[in-house]
Amino acid sequence: MVDILPGVPTSHGDEAEHRRLLATLANLLRARFIGVALGISLKNLVINGGADVMQVGAYTLVKDVYGHGPDMFMGMATGTAVSAGTFTRVAGTIGTTNARACHFAGITLTGSGIVYCRTRIEASDARYLKNLTATFSCLVRHDVGASVDFTLYVRKADVADTFSAVTEIGNSGALAVATGTDTRLAFDVAMGDCSNGIELEIKAAVGAVTTKNAYIGEVQLERGDVRTGFERSPVALVEALCERYFQRYTLTGNCVFASGWCSSTTIARGYMKFKRTLRTTPAAALSAGSTFEVAHQAANTAGTAVAADVLLADQGQFSVTVAAGLTAGEGAALRSGDGDTATVDLDARLL
Repeated sequence: MVDILPGVPTSHGDEAEHRRLLATLANLLRARFIGVALGISLKNLVINGGADVMQVGAYTLVKDVYGHGPDMFMGMATGTAVSAGTFTRVAGTIGTTNARACHFAGITLTGSGIVYCRTRIEASDARYLKNLTATFSCLVRHDVGASVDFTLYVRKADVADTFSAVTEIGNSGALAVATGTDTRLAFDVAMGDCSNGIELEIKAAVGAVTTKNAYIGEVQLERGDVRTGFERSPVALVEALCERYFQRYTLTGNCVFASGWCSSTTIARGYMKFKRTLRTTPAAALSAGSTFEVAHQAANTAGTAVAADVLLADQGQFSVTVAAGLTAGEGAALRSGDGDTATVDLDARLL
């Protein structure tokens, strides 16, 4: 038998072991081929690095306060004053045609203005880079009119999946980026024990600017000391990954989100099965009670308050309060009010 795998003996007695190893190799190659054929990410630990999914609206920048934009990303601006600008996303401005990117839009800063773009990787994924070398890269652009220094930072959480305290692993140092030019930034870093979770941040020292823009796309963290091409996944896959951390339900036109019963003459309760199991028990944020109603046997009754009574990672019990008119024990559906738009946000993001 030919020695196909170096170091493995080729005697007849080891033929069964050869077959096992060859079968394993075939499965690995098959998995890689399928992944490449479907465009499924196999190397990039950053979820939504191409800003393809954005469940929330643009975040209006507030000095020194991070806000959410494209899923898994937060943005912040600082300076003597931050008087205008949003953190959102854009398509077609940076990279290949129609590629999306995080976008600091129309920013007006005074003094030593800086914008920051941040994402995080949970412990269950970060552990695969423990004590290895990794490369952090991104594609950036700006229209400030002069060169801007960008810096890439890699940090680790001090406690698993808790990023209130982090320790820097390394940074790229200042990297000059000319105005109006797509520029690929990258640096490699020895990760050490990063198994509690990883924080990545891009800093752009834009200075004092008026209605300027900065773009950050194709964010990637991969194993090894050499940057490879950005690996883009199908949007449906990225959306599913993002919904492990955050889910927004936008309800219009009497859309039912939970079914249950009237527990009293003023309260109806119902259960909701979430689209996907979240990373952990989420926090819930709901629109005003007046945007909800209770559909029951007698009528549709407008809500005055809404609450999440019990939450698990995959389901929850909600209640809508009305002024009067319900019959205890009667079946009920909790839904958006007639002509109203109601929202239910489930948040298990890495904070």
